[in-house]
Amino acid sequence: MKPGSDLPATPNIVLDPNSYVDPMARVFSQQDEILRAFFPHCSDFYRTILYDPTVLALMDQGKIVRTHEKAEITLPGFDLVVSHQRISRKNYSYEWPFSMLREAALVTLDIAIQLIEKKITLQDAASFNVFFKDTHPVFIDFSSLVTDDEQYLWAAYQQFCHHFLFPLYIHAAGKSSLVLSLLKDNLDGINARQTSQALGLSHKLVLRDYFSRLAIPEFFAGKLGRAQDRSYMSTTSGKIMNFVNTTKAKLRFFTSLRRTVEKIKGPRMRREWVDYYNQTDEGQLQRKQEAVSRVLDHLQYSTVVDVGCNLGNFACLAAQKGVKVTALDADPDCIERLFIKARQKNLTILPLVADLTNPSPMLGWRNLEYDTLPHRIKADAVLALALMHHLIFSSGWNFDRTLGALKEFQNEALLVEYVDINDPMTKRLPRRPGVDYGWYDLENFKEALGRHFRKVDQVKRLSDTRVLFLGQEPLD
Repeated sequence: MKPGSDLPATPNIVLDPNSYVDPMARVFSQQDEILRAFFPHCSDFYRTILYDPTVLALMDQGKIVRTHEKAEITLPGFDLVVSHQRISRKNYSYEWPFSMLREAALVTLDIAIQLIEKKITLQDAASFNVFFKDTHPVFIDFSSLVTDDEQYLWAAYQQFCHHFLFPLYIHAAGKSSLVLSLLKDNLDGINARQTSQALGLSHKLVLRDYFSRLAIPEFFAGKLGRAQDRSYMSTTSGKIMNFVNTTKAKLRFFTSLRRTVEKIKGPRMRREWVDYYNQTDEGQLQRKQEAVSRVLDHLQYSTVVDVGCNLGNFACLAAQKGVKVTALDADPDCIERLFIKARQKNLTILPLVADLTNPSPMLGWRNLEYDTLPHRIKADAVLALALMHHLIFSSGWNFDRTLGALKEFQNEALLVEYVDINDPMTKRLPRRPGVDYGWYDLENFKEALGRHFRKVDQVKRLSDTRVLFLGQEPLD
């Protein structure tokens, strides 16, 4: 295979549709194995660093994806093939809250800093080079490690700003939903102009290093008549005069940038979520926790998706039993809080910002590079607790539409809470004018469950207005 070709090398090895730009290598999959094949012009370099003590230490620390040589595999056009540890649940920056994006930025900088002494740098600094394994960011783009060009502090600095620093500034201003929308619409990241427009003056005045890293470069970019995407700020990391072109200068640069990122403060958590469970009947909540716990103990599922997880109480309950949990909620504040909690307790939870009514779509070249959320996040079972009534009354869905959407995430079972139309929480939801909800009752819900699952059990009546059901053996 040649660098200009997109055809897979053998019928059993499939080229990753997202692998077409890298001048060093191509990524393939062979069944469940992730392979990276290096072109002849650079294979000696990567074979050497594969066994470098610093690189191996970064793998041991979990910062770089675990990688080893696959000498038994030979591919035409390549001189070296390696195998990467598979991270089962792909996740992207347009699904991360503030703290996840910051941790991904920090691990990128940590790698760059630790490689300085080895005269190795990162040629790419895109957020797509990082996947989260539970709450731990892992750098997956091994071929981004290249010989350091000592004429530059960091050629990838502008890309780092677009993918990490500028989005973090907007997050810090309390506009997390805007950040995620911009990242989804702009796969090359958020540029200086977009960032400046998103921030108010008060935020520009308090954000750490805003003027030196964004405002001043943007000003000179305009004065010099340069295109915004080739901002003057790139000269901050651009060609350095020989008298400052030293390891010490690079270390100062990266350490300063890391300090800037580390000290950006996250958005303030809205009070309504801090007090959420204070508004819930304590006895009812305890009964629900006991019922969910019994179901998890009985079924012994290894993976679960908690849809509409809120602050993640039930996601944490499952994770404490050894279950790998993907926790989804449309509110970035909820996922932010859950990420911090799960990281502190080292729980096996991957928290993602996701709206079931508008999940992450397929994106990129021919809509093949980045898959839709339900295709990436599959589990044995789905938890949908205190969620269904929101989808129906706020989004105009019916039982079948709701159950159909939830089924996309599970392979075997759905644990779902029916919330009656007379429940106090349901009464607080806005109703669509002129819509007749006469069909919304317990019997119709049970009939709908029977259309989607071969086996339906009532797990527990939690109160006069809430019932927990378990659907198993999904029907097509």
